[in-house]
Amino acid sequence: MATFTDYNDTLPNPNVSIAYDGSSTSTNEGYAAGPGYASVRVSSKFKTMNNRTNSGVFIARSKAFHQFTVNITYNPLTEEEFTPIYSFLQEKQGMLKSFFVTLPQYDDPQDSTLANHSPILDFEVDNSLGYDAGVTQINIDAAGYDSSTDGQLRPGDFFTFTDTTNTNHTKAYKITRVETNADYTDSQPSANELRISFVPPLRKDVADNATINYRNPKMKVVAKDSQQYSLGNNNLYSFSLSLEEVQ
Repeated sequence: MATFTDYNDTLPNPNVSIAYDGSSTSTNEGYAAGPGYASVRVSSKFKTMNNRTNSGVFIARSKAFHQFTVNITYNPLTEEEFTPIYSFLQEKQGMLKSFFVTLPQYDDPQDSTLANHSPILDFEVDNSLGYDAGVTQINIDAAGYDSSTDGQLRPGDFFTFTDTTNTNHTKAYKITRVETNADYTDSQPSANELRISFVPPLRKDVADNATINYRNPKMKVVAKDSQQYSLGNNNLYSFSLSLEEVQ
């Protein structure tokens, strides 16, 4: 007998298991890992308004939210591989219930020195006043971190926040620039700091010391209302999945 406190809320994959009881506890009866992805396509949607003046000046502005979309394709699946993910999705009742997804290309930071650092470096927001929604650049630091020797986050890395003052801040962000103690503009970051620029702008305020989740960041999503699969004469299932980021 095994007890658990929460149901698994992350799409099963080789690193995220699910049991018959809906938990992700490996000691529970019927435990199984989910299948890997054959391919993943991520789209970034900015909604802008634009027009040109009579003199040809281009004017653009943004007044709408940003959204990532994810399309996952699986290799042909056996019934044992297919059932855990399809049952997980059916329980969500289409777009009624949100869940999380992790993407293999963003499991670890690109910089191998940072990815293999032991212990894992815990980056946090470094600003006594925190940062207001709408900014696109923040300072982060980590205890014992040295940007000259311990590796760095890089443009293209994904991250999310864990903020005890704003627990519903689930937006995913993508880094576009990284400044260090050695390479910077304006004020110089300290040796244990990084200044990261990212898209989209902060959706919510973040407090000082909010955690930066840059390893296995989870994107909050919903699946489309209609989910279809096909079963071939080889008894293998063909299945793909379209997801939309939600807040």
